[in-house]
Amino acid sequence: MHPDTMEVFAGKRVLVTGASGFLRSRLCGRLRDTGAEVHGISRVQRTNEGCGPRWWQGDASDAAFVRELVRGLKPEFVFHLAGETRAKRDLELVLPTFQQNLTTSVNILLAATESGCRRVVLAGSLDEPERGDAPSSPYAAAHVAIRAYARMFHEILGGPAVVARIFMVYGPRQEAIQKLIPYTTLALLRGEAPKVSSGQRLVDWVYVDDVVEGLLALAQAPWI
Repeated sequence: MHPDTMEVFAGKRVLVTGASGFLRSRLCGRLRDTGAEVHGISRVQRTNEGCGPRWWQGDASDAAFVRELVRGLKPEFVFHLAGETRAKRDLELVLPTFQQNLTTSVNILLAATESGCRRVVLAGSLDEPERGDAPSSPYAAAHVAIRAYARMFHEILGGPAVVARIFMVYGPRQEAIQKLIPYTTLALLRGEAPKVSSGQRLVDWVYVDDVVEGLLALAQAPWI
């Protein structure tokens, strides 16, 4: 890790939502390596361990919970990575995606701006459409709205928001083994021919540690 990154985060209080996920847990580990004081939000009760984040049980879609927690912690940095990840074109996903992606992001932005947080890093998505195109799913629509809110908070309300447009992530401890790289690897190890798509959709696959470095860089980058 770059020496400047160590200096930026050492001794600082950092809040990570979705801290138990594949990418999030990797981020928490790197933050701990810098000497940061890492806190995590989880909807289920988790045990606090010496090598892990300090857990706070609650739902980020609950505005009162988020504001009370952020007001009490006063984190300098917030990484909001929690949310619904299914990108299917499914009517049943409209409300869950709205609540767990857009509502949680607005709650985090509001609380962090009120508390004087130094930087909020939000998770964007490769499924966000190009300008003028319709969103392809509830998930994509939520991320279009998240980006709009982040820009509004940054430019109008003084919120310290940036959005990382994260593409396909792979690496150790990835639980979603149906994803291309773990699925193909496991199929080949079993001596099976993997069943893959046409390959016509061009997508970048990024190693998890490189994504973590990008998130840390966004958290400390100067405003443009």
